[in-house]
Amino acid sequence: QYSIEQMTEIENAELFLQAVKSPKGCFILVPHFGNWEFMNPWVSSHCSPVIMYKPSKNKALDSFVRQARSRLNSSLVPTDESGVKAVFKALKSGGVSIILPDHTPHDNGGIFAPFFGISVWSGILASKLIQKTQCEVIMLSCVHHPSGNGFKVTVDKVEPDVYSKDLLTSVTAINKSVENLIRRNPSQYQWIYKRFKKCEHLQNVYQ
Repeated sequence: QYSIEQMTEIENAELFLQAVKSPKGCFILVPHFGNWEFMNPWVSSHCSPVIMYKPSKNKALDSFVRQARSRLNSSLVPTDESGVKAVFKALKSGGVSIILPDHTPHDNGGIFAPFFGISVWSGILASKLIQKTQCEVIMLSCVHHPSGNGFKVTVDKVEPDVYSKDLLTSVTAINKSVENLIRRNPSQYQWIYKRFKKCEHLQNVYQ
């Protein structure tokens, strides 16, 4: 409840409410930006999202994280085949799912696509699920409110080509949607995540 009360401004709230009620299902893209985890309780107060996450190898830590993240109206599924099936089922039944679209996937889970003009290894899962389900897609972000009072959640439309049947076009559009968000407030992106650690034409830029 405390987290929800701290969401003092919701920009484009009507876009969010419309999307999560879509009979086609709703895919929410949440990049590594700002206080993205802090808004989960607010999202879960409006729907019952299925959230993909990467399990920790530490079982005790993994259990703690799962309990903390799912104590409200949400379900956590791992980033494996069982998780993909759960997300697909949720979307096909008109439900809501959340995914971080800017992670660096395993070798068989991505393609190279431009991100800030650099060809980086980019996930294909979101694009494939969007293609198969034809669900609604929006992007959410959460940052400290400029007034210093609580937090501001912003709901954004994604690039239209996210819905393309061509995989590279769709993945590129997702990257562009993340770019658009970062350009508004570069300091809020979690650059420590090392988004450029696998590039097509560059060696490891973090060495």
